[in-house]
Amino acid sequence: MRLRGLRGILSAIVAVTLVAPASAWAEDDALFRYKGFDYSATDLSPEVRQALFDLDMDYYNKHQQLLDNALVEIYLKQTAEERGLTLEATRAELLPIAPPTEQQIRVFYDSNKDRIPYPYDQVKGQISQMLMQQIEGAQKSALVASIKSSEEYEIAMPRPEAPWVEIAIEGYPSKGPADAPVTVVEFADFQCPHCKSASAVLDKLSGQFGDQMRVVFMDFPINPSGISRVVAWGAVCADRQGKFWQYHDLAFNRQAMLDENAPFTLAKSLGLDEAEFKTCFEEDAVRTKVAQAEAEARRLGLSSTPTIYVNGRKVVMEDMEEDLSEAIQTALDAESKS
Repeated sequence: MRLRGLRGILSAIVAVTLVAPASAWAEDDALFRYKGFDYSATDLSPEVRQALFDLDMDYYNKHQQLLDNALVEIYLKQTAEERGLTLEATRAELLPIAPPTEQQIRVFYDSNKDRIPYPYDQVKGQISQMLMQQIEGAQKSALVASIKSSEEYEIAMPRPEAPWVEIAIEGYPSKGPADAPVTVVEFADFQCPHCKSASAVLDKLSGQFGDQMRVVFMDFPINPSGISRVVAWGAVCADRQGKFWQYHDLAFNRQAMLDENAPFTLAKSLGLDEAEFKTCFEEDAVRTKVAQAEAEARRLGLSSTPTIYVNGRKVVMEDMEEDLSEAIQTALDAESKS
């Protein structure tokens, strides 16, 4: 029996987010001509430039997917010839696909049954098929990674580079020398789990790169609960008492317990002057400061958190720590050459 809507539900549950790279042309290359003048990406708004970059990333990523599939087929064919085996036998050896067990299917169903509005017996066949696709995809990815680790493999298609943007960071909390060669700007939401992870990663990288790195925090409270916005207002007041980063760290540590009273409980835990904090919290200037950070994020075309820039270029993060570390090192290398 065909179950309407089930495929979309299961696809959403097991979807894999693909992340890829940058621009198909240099930023100063002409994109179009109007009334006798050439317009390049640098003539466009940051929001449009970001959207163009996202399109380039999507194009690059889909390109790589097709090339990865082609690479696997070439590798399997050559390996089969070298071993004197059939292509089918080689594929079975290097990409063995075993159907998921009844237990694996049941575990998946039980873990997601709130989102699957059908009895187990009606959907286990489709779940099995989707788990098989996951297994096959994981095995193929592992094989591609193994092939690419070989010195014989080299990517010819250049990875696009994110557009450089100027970010209005004046007056927002930072740590690290103001004249550090690398400035990392994070747009974050206090209720965002990945922002909590980013906080830990940035702390680690700050220790690794020391005085070569400055971190600036910008609020982007997009959680629909509204609680992250209230917590952000409290962060402004904690900053006035010289304890922004202590408040920031404690808010993320207590992320699961944040509510509308969190700013005051956090302030009390940190030993802030509570009367001064309450007076500050009611000021329009506090709300304005958070709103300005959010408006800056919107101006840049952002829609998710965390979003992190290194020296004005957005970092595409698949492995957060690895990709950020690489972006910081690349920026340091570029600064040393300039």
